[in-house]
Amino acid sequence: MDWQTPQPDFDTVIAACNLREFSLLTECFAYSRILTNWQCGNISKTVSLAKFTLHYLPEDKLLSLLVNHLKGIPKKGELLGCVNQVNDKSGGLALGVFDLFHIGHLRYLKYAREQVDCLTVAVISDRVCQKQKGKMPVIPQAHRVEIIKALRCVDQVDVMDVSTELEPQKMVSWVVSLKVNTIIVVGMWRDSERWIRLTALFKAKGIHVCFAPATDTVSSTSIVARIKNR
Repeated sequence: MDWQTPQPDFDTVIAACNLREFSLLTECFAYSRILTNWQCGNISKTVSLAKFTLHYLPEDKLLSLLVNHLKGIPKKGELLGCVNQVNDKSGGLALGVFDLFHIGHLRYLKYAREQVDCLTVAVISDRVCQKQKGKMPVIPQAHRVEIIKALRCVDQVDVMDVSTELEPQKMVSWVVSLKVNTIIVVGMWRDSERWIRLTALFKAKGIHVCFAPATDTVSSTSIVARIKNR
């Protein structure tokens, strides 16, 4: 597999080719990522992270037992959303195109992660962008997904192939299937007709909708406009 092909189970820290030693800090990070992915139901990535860690810590018998145990669990799909195994864990969903990733996107996702215990991010597909906006994103779907997966504040990533504007009922059903209990929406959509309607639909399903602080100083559209004007 070449370096340009997204690898959903790859971790840029634990599996880095230039990692010469497994420091205590790296070890703590590895165990943290293993636990987080396990709690979110991402079995495939949990096993992958554990194997990489065992390469540096071969005497960790507990980790070996964990890998053997998880290998026997059937995969339910690569991206399940946050299936919390502890009842008091809260699962949240953030969503967006995340084209030309910028500081506004980062602040939004960091805020969203602070509101919940486990954050799933829905990256809107190229097909939906074309259908809803009449144009394709600048950055291809696979690249946008890979960028979001690399963020520490994100626990899980899925591709959203339904439109909030054109397919509201279908979108609600899709979100319900992720088993999240909170949706964190970009602040610019507060009081919009679309999200007033969607908030009511989600409330009926027991899902709370909240809005992140708006970041008005930057947007992907404004970045494109500045580039064109140069």
